[in-house]
Order: sequence, then structure tokens, then C-alpha cells
Amino acid sequence: MIGADLQSADALVVTVHRDGVADVTLPDFHRMTGVRSESIELTFPSYTANLSVTLDIVAKSQGQPLAKAHKTVVLVAGCTAADVAIGDVGADMGMTDMAAQDLSGDMAVLPGVPGPPSNVVSVAVVGGKFQLSWTAPTDSGSAPVNGYTIESNPPGLSASSTTLTYTTTALTLGTSYTFNVHATNSFGTGNAATSNAAVAGDVPSAPTNVVATAPGGRGVLNWTAASANGYPITSYTLTTVPTSQTVQVGALATSTTVTGLTTGTMYTFNLYATNAFGNGPVATSNTITANCTLNTYTLYAIDSCSVEYGTPPQSAANGQIEATRDPRLYNVDLRGWAKFSLGTVPAWAVIKSIRMTLTAGSVSIGNTPNPTLEMWYSKSDGWSRAAIPVAADIEATQVISGQYGPGAVGKQSFDVNIGARDWSADVTDRYLTLGIRNVNTNWSSNLYYGSDNSPAGSAPFLTLGTCE
Repeated sequence: MIGADLQSADALVVTVHRDGVADVTLPDFHRMTGVRSESIELTFPSYTANLSVTLDIVAKSQGQPLAKAHKTVVLVAGCTAADVAIGDVGADMGMTDMAAQDLSGDMAVLPGVPGPPSNVVSVAVVGGKFQLSWTAPTDSGSAPVNGYTIESNPPGLSASSTTLTYTTTALTLGTSYTFNVHATNSFGTGNAATSNAAVAGDVPSAPTNVVATAPGGRGVLNWTAASANGYPITSYTLTTVPTSQTVQVGALATSTTVTGLTTGTMYTFNLYATNAFGNGPVATSNTITANCTLNTYTLYAIDSCSVEYGTPPQSAANGQIEATRDPRLYNVDLRGWAKFSLGTVPAWAVIKSIRMTLTAGSVSIGNTPNPTLEMWYSKSDGWSRAAIPVAADIEATQVISGQYGPGAVGKQSFDVNIGARDWSADVTDRYLTLGIRNVNTNWSSNLYYGSDNSPAGSAPFLTLGTCE
């Protein structure tokens, strides 16, 4: 017996002899149902008479022969596809050591199970499921592959497939899984190939306890966080009904404020959470009726300057607000600006009215017609007169009033056309830059005091009306 050698055997080769003639093509006479350390079993088809066959058996490891045996088997008439044990591997079979040159005659590899599949890929999909795919084994064994078995790790799934893909049932959300895939044929199940790891997940649940209130012209929404269902929440999205205004907030938020609601209008709010799998189900708030409280603010300028929009010279950084046109030598178009902080105005406030009041130090009517004044809006809030702003620093963006006459020395007020623009961005960024321009093309000028408040009581200011 050469047991040590046989422990490493990975294949058995048989030559079937009938009536003294080697015949490896005899149908099914060398079909093997199993190889075990104790014995070899062969399966034969039905037959009607006693039949004597002789088997030359060779044990091999990685293609190299290890040992051989010679065995005669008598098949009794009437057997139907019976398994016939022909003895222990080793001494009972009379196996002896052999070398490669001892092999002779026609030989056939005894049938076996398939090899493992390859390229097993697992992709987590919505609903806590996984889509699995793989490539068929290169070695199908001694019979065609007729299916695949799939097992999860950790346990929870045992399934089968006749194709190269499989979608699992829902597994435990938030749990990381790998999957073992085995190929099978008529001789049994082969070794497994293992997939990559992936986490079972789903879209988030709906937020709960979604409660809306209506303090002062805005909607305030509070909620309890949604369940992430295996993958982190990335955002929450709120939509107002009936106006379809959309607000998106961060993953950790459990409240938000909606501004711009119309007083007297009834609103509800739809809210959902989002993660890597998509948007979760919508939760709907209670109904509120928007209302607001009117408020008034007096806001003094925090900076002021004049900027030349025609031909230089550039203005000095003296803080004066000048509205001058002079075509006599240059195309002078000098405009004065004032910057106001909205830091005391609530972020949810809706601006309903703006009046700017300036104090004129001099009014030079010059040539007729008289100065004609109008107010301008600038989207530029980052300027400072210390840097002596130029036209690129304070972009004259939009006319926001009708036209006014030159007035007289002393205070002069200008009302803004509140419908000229949406002021919500200014409330959000907390600054507002407004200017005055003389549109008369003849020489004329109005000179106003700036934010230095010198003389006392001369500083520009806004009277701001809000709905809060």
C-alpha cells in the first residue's frame, strides 16, 4: 500500500476492458459517481446478462501518476444503474507505485464535480437585496453544469439558480454580506467561489413627527430623523404645497425655516430623506395659515463713497455721496453709494418697503435742465471706500426708483420701487448697497454727506418695512 502517495492523489484514470479488448468508448461503463478516501464507486447502466469487465486504475496527482491497480468486476444480470464498490483505494486494490512511463493504452479521466465559478460580483440594490453575477467554471467536471447553489455569509440565504445571475431576497439592512457560489452537475457540487463584500441597504424611511408652525410670515418645520436603512442619509428635501417651493437641508438637520409665504394662504409641507439608494417616502406635515407681523427698521449707512462711471479722474475716498454729470471737458458720470447692514433684520423677513434718506450739503443746478435723480441697486457688497472703489468694485446693477428733482440743501428722501427685484438674497447675505445717480446730461451736481455722520445727524439711513 502506498497510502502517503494516495493522500495527494487528485484524479483517477481508468481503462475499461471487455472481452480482453480495451474499450474506453463503451457507453456509461466508466462513469463515476464519487471518489472517497475509502473506496471507488462506478455506476453502470442496465443490462440483461452477466458481464465481466476489467479495469486498469491509475491514481494521479497534478497530472503525474502515483499508483496503479488491476481489477475485474462481474456485473450481474438485472442491475439497473447500480453503484458497484470495487474496493478500498490502496492495498485492497493491489495498488503499486508506478512512474509516468508505465502508463500505456487508452485511458479516460473518471467523471467528477465542476470547478468553482469565477468573477463572482455582488451589488447591493434597493430593498435590502443583492444582484449577483458570475462566470461559468472553466472545468465543468465530467458532466455539463446544470445549476448553481448560492449561500450567504453571514447565513440567511440559501438558493439555487440555473443561470449566471441571481437576485437575492431582502436581507438584514446595514449588514455586510459575501456570497459563496458553487457549480453543480450530475455528479455533485463543486468548490465555491466567493463574492466581494457589500452592505444590504434601502432608501431611507419617511421622517416622523413632521410638525409645521407659522410664526411671523414664515413656516417652521420640525421632524424626527428618518432611518438610514444601511446607507447614510445625505440630505432632506422639503416642498411647500401649493406653491412647490423647494428647500434642501443637510443630513443632520431636524428643522428648517421656509420664508416668502403669502399671508392668509394655507400651506402643508412634504418632506423626504435621501441616501445613496435614492429618495425615501414622503411625510406630510399638518396645515398652517401663513401670517406676518409688520415691522420697521432704521438702518444707518456703514460705509459710503462716490465712483466715476464716465471718464476719470477717479473720486477720492472721502465718503461723500455725489451725483454729478459734467460734459464740459470729460464725460463725467459720478454716482454716490451707501452700504447698509441688515444684521438686525431676521433672515426670514420679507422686505415690503425701502426709503433712503440723504442729507444734501450742496445743490449745484448748473446749466438747465436741473439735476434729475434716480436710485440704483448694486449686487456688489464687498467694497470699502478705504480701497477707493472703481466701477468694477461697485457694479451699477439696476434702476430701482422713479426720477426725482434736485431738492434743496438738507434732507431728501427717495422711495424704492419694491417690486423692482427680489430682495431675499440681500436679507440672506445681510448687506444692501444703494446709490444715487444724476441722469441730467448737462452740468449739474448734488453732494450728500456720507456715513461719517459729519456734521452730526447727516448720515444716510434707510427706513425698512418688513413682514416677519
